[in-house]
Amino acid sequence: MSYTVKYYQSLVTSEHQTAPNYMAWLGAMVEPLTVIQSVIDNFVANFDVDTAVGVQLDAVGQWVGVSRLLETPITGVFFSFDTFGLGFDQGIWQGPFDGNSITILPDYMYRIVIKFKILANHWDGSIPTAYADFATVFTGGEYVFIIDNQDMSMSIGLVGFNIGAFGAAVLEQGYFPFKPEGVLIRDYIIVPPGEKIFAFDLSNDTFGGFDDGYFPLIIIPT
Repeated sequence: MSYTVKYYQSLVTSEHQTAPNYMAWLGAMVEPLTVIQSVIDNFVANFDVDTAVGVQLDAVGQWVGVSRLLETPITGVFFSFDTFGLGFDQGIWQGPFDGNSITILPDYMYRIVIKFKILANHWDGSIPTAYADFATVFTGGEYVFIIDNQDMSMSIGLVGFNIGAFGAAVLEQGYFPFKPEGVLIRDYIIVPPGEKIFAFDLSNDTFGGFDDGYFPLIIIPT
């Protein structure tokens, strides 16, 4: 619980409540302490991966081992009318101080990258453990599946994710650090919310046939 200056002043006996100089002095004395107390009370939330913003999120990323600075600027992801893949819910808004490219991950995307890095740091390399870890992070109906291609490469399916043009560019440049050492990510299989992957002779929550399945977006990391 955070205490305010008024709280401490209210503890003064009635005999001194009407002494303005004393009350002002007391307020000046306890105000720095209330600020420190407030910072301590909010310390955990400020550096929680789900609520941290700005430099606090930078500190979380540094702690887990991933930076928000992009090695290669990302271009062609800003919202645009009449441009395929950059319309509503696909392109991102270009700010007044943005150039023609993005070199820094915004908080919402950096937060996802950090979560994947945290999972990678604790992963034992097995597919069942990966599924269990994903289920603890993504609770909004999204889920992930992994295909072992039996050639030291893997394919990762992201089902129910609306990644947009920016998310696709981030995946293409290989900024999602989730794979065993020595294994390559061959491709990402992206299925938007509410859709299934088209497949013959297979029908479940992930796959469907004609009029039910969807040809997914395939992203090959560079």
